[in-house]
Amino acid sequence: MLRFAIAPQAQTSEAGSVDTGPIDSRRGRLLLARIYLAVVFVCTPFAIYTGLARPTVSQDFFFEATALLGVFFYSAGRLTGLISAPPRDPLRLWIVLYAAALAAAAYLSDVRGYTARRCLFPLAGIAFYMIVFAFPWRRRDMARLVACLSVSAFLAAAYGLIQSLGVEILPYAEEEREGKMKILSVFGHPNYAASYLGPVFLLLLSLRFWRQRSALPSRRMAAIVGGAALAAGLVSAAIFFSVGLIWLGLVAALGAAAWAIGRFQALAAVILILFFLLAGARGVWLALISAALFALLFWGAKAKWSVRAGARWIAGAAIGLGAFGAACLWTPLGAYLARRTAETRPIASRVYAFVLAVEMIKQRPLLGWGYANYETHYFDEVMKFQRRPGAEIYNAYLMLSEGVPPKNVHNDLLEIAVDCGLIGVFAVLGMAVAFGLSMARALRASADSRDSALLLGILLALGCLAIDGLFSFPLRLPCSAVLFWGLLGIGSRLGASRPADQNPA
Repeated sequence: MLRFAIAPQAQTSEAGSVDTGPIDSRRGRLLLARIYLAVVFVCTPFAIYTGLARPTVSQDFFFEATALLGVFFYSAGRLTGLISAPPRDPLRLWIVLYAAALAAAAYLSDVRGYTARRCLFPLAGIAFYMIVFAFPWRRRDMARLVACLSVSAFLAAAYGLIQSLGVEILPYAEEEREGKMKILSVFGHPNYAASYLGPVFLLLLSLRFWRQRSALPSRRMAAIVGGAALAAGLVSAAIFFSVGLIWLGLVAALGAAAWAIGRFQALAAVILILFFLLAGARGVWLALISAALFALLFWGAKAKWSVRAGARWIAGAAIGLGAFGAACLWTPLGAYLARRTAETRPIASRVYAFVLAVEMIKQRPLLGWGYANYETHYFDEVMKFQRRPGAEIYNAYLMLSEGVPPKNVHNDLLEIAVDCGLIGVFAVLGMAVAFGLSMARALRASADSRDSALLLGILLALGCLAIDGLFSFPLRLPCSAVLFWGLLGIGSRLGASRPADQNPA
């Protein structure tokens, strides 16, 4: 917890007046911390410099700068006594081991300067984790954060849907993907968008069970924000002659109106589901389905079932599946999904990337090649591998990839092994086990169903990132990395705190 070194109660002066300075100072520091965390969580997807080829480049810079600057001020607060030590971190040993493996692999790398520069990204993630873990999280704080994330995800998904209609908003470099509709939004690639929006979608759904209504913006504020968004969109469109800005302003006003009548959560969920359908990110769909099954099993074990309740669940599932089947039959969605399912090039590219990653791990098993060196050594390793007897069976995979090298392995665990060897993999798996045990203890100790829903929502969101990481690389993407390290810090802090500390003050 951020236990600030102040007096626990207000001091009384000689004149009999109450001195609230220390308490106001503590509140001020907490407010600054909340603003900082909200900025990193919510603004990273929108930190875009349109002159760069991909939005992820400027998002990388933003995340690294804000995380490292934040840890500088946090360290200064600890050194000056303004901030005392947080509770014992159950993941500290494993995170230190992972950072040490990254540093050792960078020192042994063939391109030290390049590797050291790229190592700033995982180090920024670790720094952000430290700051998030130090904050005294409550349900009210999480409600505020998820409310902000839901607004961010709503706008990003709506932007992608508008883009699918052929309306552009931001003029960054266009990128077409065969077999995918043009759903890039502010992420530069449909899979990047889904990797971020999938976990936020799960948090948004779980918010219903544990949110604190008093912590959320009022309906009047929603109406004001919606009107301002609509006015800003119209004014910007008038200045820049952008039809896309008009659309985005209308969507923002619609979202504010839904918030004002208490239906924003449902509207955001529908927009996100439409986005997932059009984006065609198969890894995220698998993650969402797995999370839904886990949640049903968890709540089914705790709930008191009745015949009527079971019938309602079965009827709801039947209606949902029927609506999805009808949409596939009577809209272009069915043909699009069939085409995405039959694609071979992405699968071939991933299979070959996995094979090559395993070969690189065999060459340097303990400390790997250095962070982000898979892409650097890719073509050299391809040439060496294809000279081996029997390697000609992979020629078809190379032809399907059309000479386009994968920038990443498309499997986070394999890529960690390439980066910093089996030592790094051991550290990451240790983090996962320690986090799981900490959350399991917190769930068992939780007597409040809202606390259980909060912890379960964090677990499902992180599980979504982990499953997506089997076929993609969300830990390499700035927006997804913010969610991963941030939710890992929040969950670890809630698991390390007493159950009473998780309730709003």
